[in-house]
Amino acid sequence: MIKRTLIVVSIVAALLALGFTYVLARLRDQKEINRAQMIMEQLEGQRDSLLERVAMLDSATAVLEDSADGLVQKADSLRDEVRELERGRQQAQLSVRLLRRPEDLQRRFVETFPEIGGSDWGVTEIFSDDGGTPLGIQYVVLPLWFAETFIIDHQNANNYQAQVSRLLQMDSLQLVTIALKDTIIRLEQEKTLAFRTGYDSAYTKYEALNEDYIALLKNPRVSLKVPGLAAILGSAAAGVAVGAAVAK
Repeated sequence: MIKRTLIVVSIVAALLALGFTYVLARLRDQKEINRAQMIMEQLEGQRDSLLERVAMLDSATAVLEDSADGLVQKADSLRDEVRELERGRQQAQLSVRLLRRPEDLQRRFVETFPEIGGSDWGVTEIFSDDGGTPLGIQYVVLPLWFAETFIIDHQNANNYQAQVSRLLQMDSLQLVTIALKDTIIRLEQEKTLAFRTGYDSAYTKYEALNEDYIALLKNPRVSLKVPGLAAILGSAAAGVAVGAAVAK
């Protein structure tokens, strides 16, 4: 009876020790599983936040691009108007050059300078006698101080022409600037897409690796390399041998 009891006790002690070691190993595996899952959840949260932020930026970029396209179309329309105004100016200048009758020229003069309509002005003819046949030349007779109107108008014309020249230069520079900005924006978009593609690829690979790692922890392979397992089996065998010896 004593022999059997000692043998049973030794076997039970060995099994308990082995079971305790297995439980500790499983507890360590569970902690590692929880840690891996927690890291994966954090990465998922970061990825979702990043995707949400990217979606917001894409939406804002689309709105800005629409606004920019509208401004570009408006600028093109204004350039067309400027070209049309220049064509009108040239045609108006030609129409003045084509006037042949004095009355038509007087009428155009009054239309151009309506402020002289009620003033004392007129047209006179002066003959030039150089010893031959007298040559009559018509002259506009105006009050002297009305000449300041022509002076100011000529100054304004020169100044406006200079302004137009500068504005055309500025418009050309602006077109070049817009083209450069478009290039920069396109390069930034390509860089962002490259980063996003790289991040998605790395995340996908890590996700697959993490799932394999967790699966391996949940279903470990049986191995004699479990810490303390050889010592436990040896102790159990020694206990069984001692119990058998005592029983004899």
